[in-house]
Amino acid sequence: MRIADAQLPALAGIFGVSIGEAASVITVFSVAYGLMQL
Repeated sequence: MRIADAQLPALAGIFGVSIGEAASVITVFSVAYGLMQL
């Protein structure tokens, strides 16, 4: 999901959150997605 790093400022702007919050959401999604692949 590192491809989403370049999109963080745009995603944060669209959803009205900080870049840190958007990064946290992507991290949580990535971990959950990875766990479901097991």
